[in-house]
Amino acid sequence: MFKVLENEVFKTKRTIIRPIMVLFPLLVMVFIILFFNSTGYVLESTINQWSLFWLNLYLALIIGLIDRYEKIVRNIKQF
Repeated sequence: MFKVLENEVFKTKRTIIRPIMVLFPLLVMVFIILFFNSTGYVLESTINQWSLFWLNLYLALIIGLIDRYEKIVRNIKQF
């Protein structure tokens, strides 16, 4: 099991996926603070929106980028 996880970490070693995994949640927090600060419910909005919308988008983005990089690597090896 640890070998599989280790291989997944090595797949994303020099890709843009790692910075996106850190920056995306921070950008979401800034977005929510800027747009929902006037309502006074920033924490509640963060919890509700993250679980309903942003987490799904985040997972789809990471999975899609990993799939894209795997396809690129496979195409290079075939030639």
